[in-house]
Amino acid sequence: MPDSSSDLDPRHAVYVGSFDPLTLGHCDIIGRGAR
Repeated sequence: MPDSSSDLDPRHAVYVGSFDPLTLGHCDIIGRGAR
């Protein structure tokens, strides 16, 4: 049985979450936090 860790590509990662686009609400919160 091959070692599965040797098959992993170090350039790839797993991100638990979503990549939903920013909304105006997000932009408002980011702007307020930046002040």
